[in-house]
Amino acid sequence: IVRNMDGTSIGMLSREKENIEQKCNITLEVDSRSIRIWAKDDNRDTAIAARDHIDEMLADVTTVETILVRVPGQKVAEILNSTSMRQLQDSSGMTANVAKDDQGTAIRLTGLNGVINEAKELIERMSGGGGAEFLPLQPGLLLRMTPQMEADFWRDLQHMSHATGAQVELSKGSNRANFVGNPQCTAHAKSELQKILNFYFPDSCIIVSV
Repeated sequence: IVRNMDGTSIGMLSREKENIEQKCNITLEVDSRSIRIWAKDDNRDTAIAARDHIDEMLADVTTVETILVRVPGQKVAEILNSTSMRQLQDSSGMTANVAKDDQGTAIRLTGLNGVINEAKELIERMSGGGGAEFLPLQPGLLLRMTPQMEADFWRDLQHMSHATGAQVELSKGSNRANFVGNPQCTAHAKSELQKILNFYFPDSCIIVSV
């Protein structure tokens, strides 16, 4: 058992769960803050080797770094005050501040490598005039669906995406849903996805207005 893991690590392990299990010959259980490893051959060395493999995978996303993301000066306040950026900072501990130098205006990001990359993508979308909404999900939530439930869920998601005009980036192992499109469409899609999740997972999801 590995406890007290950060959300970025849990999210990555949720996405890579099947690949890790197959490569390391283990069963991997991913919770909201911890993971459990069982060797399929009941060999302790197999479990230890799997833990080492996971540590190597996490090394890249858990390294703390600082980067500058160039943005138009008139977009800085809008980006820093956006719901998406505030959520990302609150959930990860990342900091985002204005930086100015001879090359112009930028946003200075400091935090875990994996989170920094997510924030950079959000900023670049917003700088280009696109929507940059995302919705955090409980790790492993979508893995709990039965085959029939899963078929219905993805059909509803496709219909919702068509109705709102926003593209929804979501996979079974995701710990978040990303929305691509103009700001109005992405905000609408985020609201509709909350309703869908509340319908399929009433004990795990509630609708929150932000």
